[in-house]
Amino acid sequence: MAIFVIWRIIVAAIILLLLVWFSDVRLKGHFSRIGSNDHLNIQVRALYGVIRVEYVIPIMKFQGLKGLMIEREKNQLQEEQKTEWIDKGKIVEFYQKAKLMLTHTDGLTEWLKQTMKQFRCTELRWTTRLGLKDAPGTAILSGVVWGLKSSIIHILAKNVKMQVLPVLHVFPLYNRLHFSTEVMVAGHIRAGTAIWAGLKLLRRISKAKGGLKTWQRLMSSKPSS
Repeated sequence: MAIFVIWRIIVAAIILLLLVWFSDVRLKGHFSRIGSNDHLNIQVRALYGVIRVEYVIPIMKFQGLKGLMIEREKNQLQEEQKTEWIDKGKIVEFYQKAKLMLTHTDGLTEWLKQTMKQFRCTELRWTTRLGLKDAPGTAILSGVVWGLKSSIIHILAKNVKMQVLPVLHVFPLYNRLHFSTEVMVAGHIRAGTAIWAGLKLLRRISKAKGGLKTWQRLMSSKPSS
């Protein structure tokens, strides 16, 4: 009887592991900029929708030399919106941390390329409306934006599996000063693939001298205010 119960537990554990391993982690992002108003929304779903995470930044504004001001949407634990600044100091700090991660990981860029190849893009829409006060300038700017979008999509297609054709639009608005853009992107990666990639990263970190201690210090350190 006891053996039968143990076998049932083992079989249930195997089935649960397989369900998790072959499930998808789905990501969906939406960014829009209309005038001086920016909005960013990122959604993550895993375990067949059991796990859902949403990250919303309703306001992002450039404030000259002070940097980029970000106001996060308040949640149940916050009474007010949280305001953060991305200035020169934070950019330098991020660069220094990235450099340390790169030097204390055996082949970090190679691992990143291999992992990105496992991500499947299922939606990519990018619409831009722009205009200058003179028609020739608007036409030239539209061509530049088209070229920039094409270059970005080309780089993306080389590193990510595209399952759909990107939908790109550039609408010139003549004789008026205007700029707005909207990007929608969605995709997924197999949960088992993500777990395996994490294990590979841990192995690469452990192979580098001082890698584990460096990553532990960087991940536990709080960003400067």
